[in-house]
Amino acid sequence: MSLTALSLLVPTFLVVSLTPGMCMTLSLSLGMTIGLRRTLWMMYGELIGVGSVAAASVVGVATLALQYPTISCWSSLQVDYISAFLAYSYGCRGKAGRPRRSCPDLLLV
Repeated sequence: MSLTALSLLVPTFLVVSLTPGMCMTLSLSLGMTIGLRRTLWMMYGELIGVGSVAAASVVGVATLALQYPTISCWSSLQVDYISAFLAYSYGCRGKAGRPRRSCPDLLLV
């Protein structure tokens, strides 16, 4: 990796890592709602997720996906799962509102 690319990657990665995003906002709201002990498990999972994304970016997942197109089928499966989840849960409201129809629990992996 060239020095120019590295000098762009490292500061960008540090700024993005230091700013609070959706995960830390979720941790804050869950911590205030259900307490620190119950929230720590979610925070550990978020930390593992961020670490795996950082490790995957270092390894170069994009290069592997371009060389081996069968790997990219996972992304299409993820999009299909999210689309099915959204289509299935459309019309359901939270606990505060009355549901328009019965909404059974979904299988969340």
